[in-house]
Amino acid sequence: MREEDTYLRSELKILTEDETQFFKMAQFFVTAVALLVLTLSIFREFYLLTLGRETLLGNLKPFELDNEKNIGTWFSSVLIAYCALLTFRCCFDGHKRKDYYARRNWFLLGLVLLSMSMEEIVGFHERTTGPLRGLLNADGLLYFTWVVPGILVVFLVSLYFIPFVLRFPLKTTVGIVFSGAIYVTGAVGMELISGSIASGIGLENNYYIMVTIIEETLEILGFICFSWVIVDYMSASQFRKSPAT
Repeated sequence: MREEDTYLRSELKILTEDETQFFKMAQFFVTAVALLVLTLSIFREFYLLTLGRETLLGNLKPFELDNEKNIGTWFSSVLIAYCALLTFRCCFDGHKRKDYYARRNWFLLGLVLLSMSMEEIVGFHERTTGPLRGLLNADGLLYFTWVVPGILVVFLVSLYFIPFVLRFPLKTTVGIVFSGAIYVTGAVGMELISGSIASGIGLENNYYIMVTIIEETLEILGFICFSWVIVDYMSASQFRKSPAT
């Protein structure tokens, strides 16, 4: 008989009922905070555009999205760390079920997310832009030249995790791919556009501000979407592969 994979429904879930309730409440809280952060940042730009850069409330610098030392950066770092926590919870489940392939890849994905969380605060990638721009003599779309190694890293990480992501139920696979696409569109795609604007007419203009708002919004929404997908996956009844007969 030709061997084929068969799947049997397991009553086991990654999360207990209490954990499910906790993480779902956490999701609503994180999503609400994300919307608040984005709303305040967008409000800041319209407020300054209408009343000028110096007002009774100052320039509301803490709410600026295109700035490393602000509320948005802090929230993004915490959000990515929260996503890493979710992957480590999945890693623990893989260990309990003796699914060592899943355990290893959930753990590695968690490390990637933790690195991104720290990078969000440190901003190391932006410090590479000057040297790389001079080395590559880049301009235009590549004005923010960190996108060159950034695209390479995205490609390599995606290539490694594709087989792992394809093991999930279709809904989870599509959700993870969609979340990643949203994030990469913001982090890389919009950065290329903002680089072209910065190279052509500088940073102090409404076009650049609008693109950076879209960029940061897509990055945050990408991780919000990812966290919802993972919590949904952990809350659902899982399918366990059984030996072919």
